[in-house]
Amino acid sequence: MTETRREREKKARKTDILAAAKEVLSKKPFSEATLEEIAEKAEFAKGTIYGYFKNKEDLFICLIKEEFDRWMKAVSPALAEGLKPLERLRILAEEELRFHRENLEIYKIYLYHQGFITIITQDKSASSLAEHTVQEYQKTLYECRLKTLETFEKVIRTCQDAGYYKDKDPRFLALIFLGVVHSVIAGWIMGQLKKPIPDIVSDILDLIPVDST
Repeated sequence: MTETRREREKKARKTDILAAAKEVLSKKPFSEATLEEIAEKAEFAKGTIYGYFKNKEDLFICLIKEEFDRWMKAVSPALAEGLKPLERLRILAEEELRFHRENLEIYKIYLYHQGFITIITQDKSASSLAEHTVQEYQKTLYECRLKTLETFEKVIRTCQDAGYYKDKDPRFLALIFLGVVHSVIAGWIMGQLKKPIPDIVSDILDLIPVDST
C-alpha cells in the first residue's frame, strides 16, 4: 500500500526528532538533556514531540529500538545464504564495526547512560511511571544485547559445523569477539586507532586459533 503524503511527512518528522535526540543525548547525561533542547535541535516546537513520544524516557527507549533495527539491517549481509562460514564471520565483524564507526553517537549514548537504571532505581520516591520506564529500558537493552550476542553465536556455530573453532564454547567465543569489537570502538572514540576496518577484523580473527579439522 502506497504511503500518503501526510504519512511520509509524519515519518520524516519522527526521523528528525530521533536524529536530534541522538545528537543531544550523545553529548550529555540523560538527566541534563531536555525535550526543549531536542525540539530546538530538530527545529520543531516542543509540543510536536508529544505527538510522537509520551515523554523523554519514551523517546530514549524508542531511539534504542530504532538504532538496533538499523544495526540488524547493517549486519544482514553476513547472514545471507551461500557464504562460507569464516567469510560470514568476517563480514559480520566488519559490518558491526562499520555500523558503529559511522554511528559513534549511539555508542556514546550507551556509555553516557549506563547509569540511567541506577540513577532512577536509587530514588526511593520514584513514581510508578519511572519504575515502568526502568523496566522497559532494562528489557529493551537486554533484548538488544542478547540478540547481538546470539547473532555472533549463530555465525560461530556455522563455523564450528564446518570444523572451525572446534571444542570451544560458542557463546564464550561470541562474548570474546564482541568484547574486542567494543574495545576497538572505544579506541575510535579516544582517537587511538587509525587502521582500516578490514585490517582490524583480520587482527581480531587472528587472536583466536581457528583449529580447523
